[in-house]
Amino acid sequence: MKTSNNCLGYLQSVVVALKQECCEPILLRNYDDFPKSIGNDLDVYIQPSKLDIARSIILHFAEKHGAIITHIHARSYFIALWLDFSDMHQPVHIDLYHGAASWHGLDYLKTNDLSLNSAPHPNFSQADIPLPWHEALISSMTSVLWGGFFKERYTHKIKNLLSDSNQRRSFEHHMCETFGTHGEMFAKAIIYGDPASHVTFCIKSRLCRNLFMWSIRSNPCRAFAKWINFWVIEAWCYIYRRPGLIIEYDSEAVSPQDKEEILKSLGPYFGASSETTGLSSVLTVQKSRFAARGRNYLLMVHSDKFAINGKKLMIPDYAKPTQILLEHAFKALKNRAMSYYSTW
Repeated sequence: MKTSNNCLGYLQSVVVALKQECCEPILLRNYDDFPKSIGNDLDVYIQPSKLDIARSIILHFAEKHGAIITHIHARSYFIALWLDFSDMHQPVHIDLYHGAASWHGLDYLKTNDLSLNSAPHPNFSQADIPLPWHEALISSMTSVLWGGFFKERYTHKIKNLLSDSNQRRSFEHHMCETFGTHGEMFAKAIIYGDPASHVTFCIKSRLCRNLFMWSIRSNPCRAFAKWINFWVIEAWCYIYRRPGLIIEYDSEAVSPQDKEEILKSLGPYFGASSETTGLSSVLTVQKSRFAARGRNYLLMVHSDKFAINGKKLMIPDYAKPTQILLEHAFKALKNRAMSYYSTW
């Protein structure tokens, strides 16, 4: 995605300020043409101890550049932000990763190793980029550990990152040390074969188990503390922050074209969308949220009423339902975003 002049100025200002405040920003992916282009989103690593400073910088320059933070989705290891600029047709998605190389609170790459070995961006020296094998490790293992699948669109990029023999050896050694023999086998599949076909539920389970055991052997007290802290924060995200958005609509009053308009307008702010029927009570709404397991999702519900997150809407006879739904949906997103950054 190409950035507008206003967005380009915002991204440059934020990265420079993060660098000046020793937040050690590292562009993890989609940085080749930064800041002129950022792909679908921009993934930035931030030192966990500097997260509050980073959030303050983001808010300060958003106000300065006239950007509106429309949506925020937070988990225990990242904060995702969607910003709207007046001179762009779609929101800018930025992910702040303070646990970029972790799974359930357990690091498979030490944060100091990531930050101390980073290098300046070739076209924008104020920002750093990771070592090639560090980027390959994060790009390959994030989806495998968290989702049990390998992102095939990263295959070519990862193989290029590991084309150098030294980077390849470092990657293989680390995979073997951290994930055991199954990690070594998977590393060879990534380098020489088809990693997507190698990922199975059994392989994912063994990789996660080996990571857990390696973390316990390395520092048992720290591993247990981070594991527990992860679940405490996740529970808070599930129950209090209530990720996602649920839109109930009267299917007789909303045409398929109107529904597509809603999805087109709200889709860029969510990782996934789905449809169901019959949600009507507070209990079933909460149940659907827990079923999403903290993911940022949009749920469209065929119903006999109009509601946003379980709150019923009154649609005047003269009004267009689609317009009212979108107004209240964006209002709900912005109110939630305000509740996030009012506590920062």
